[in-house]
Amino acid sequence: MNIGESIDTARTTSDRKAWRHPAPTSAPLADTRSRPTGIILSSNGHEIGSFLSDFYDVHCYAHHDVKRAAHHLDASKLQFLILGWADREPTLEALAWIRSTSTTPTIVTGPASEPECVAALEGGAADYVVPSVGKRELLARISAVLRYHQPSGAHCQIVMKEERSAEQYIYEFGQWRLDTRHRRFTGPHGSHIALTRSEYALLTAFIEAPRRVLTREYLVRATRIAGDAFDRSIDVRILRLRRKLRAAAPDERLISTERGIGYRFAMPVERR
Repeated sequence: MNIGESIDTARTTSDRKAWRHPAPTSAPLADTRSRPTGIILSSNGHEIGSFLSDFYDVHCYAHHDVKRAAHHLDASKLQFLILGWADREPTLEALAWIRSTSTTPTIVTGPASEPECVAALEGGAADYVVPSVGKRELLARISAVLRYHQPSGAHCQIVMKEERSAEQYIYEFGQWRLDTRHRRFTGPHGSHIALTRSEYALLTAFIEAPRRVLTREYLVRATRIAGDAFDRSIDVRILRLRRKLRAAAPDERLISTERGIGYRFAMPVERR
């Protein structure tokens, strides 16, 4: 059985307005349910939500009910989000808003179209599936996304220990500020920029060696990315970090490409 009937392709005007005017997470609406480990945003996601509820505490919301879902995006136990397709523009807007608000990995389900798939992945989706995907495959894909985005077991404890024991500084470059003690990154005008674990690791690697050319091999080691110097996943992650930086300051180019060598952080950095 596939999820085609479970996650539909809603195309209503109210959906578009809901994405463009989401409720701020600082003013949550009342909700008596427990904190979720998974969220489904779709106009008809209850069937797949019922299936996933055997494995996760899943909350389902219609596209137009994004205001109720918004205050769960910073839940400490939230592990993933499934976003149903609602036309190209509103779906990508929703994805951009989610990525700017939360570091939770988002799986987009949409039409079997390469341009739509590429647009979603480049927009920050952790994975993309079509409505014909089987339930067992969807469950496997969720597990794969969680393994990729969340360290587990002993490795998780090692990473947490390293992060706690690392020296904590405040880095400033131009109008940007990274507070490593509170893991808070702000751009021009004090705007908060949400970063995933890998994006945070990449940014830290760059600002600790400003104006130096960093090879792909160095960045792979510095950010604990599984792979080698020829693994293009490092380029994808840098692309995503660049997009977040450009979204906050379109006229600034912080990371430059040194063709055939690697990348360079272009601005001088002050550490205190």
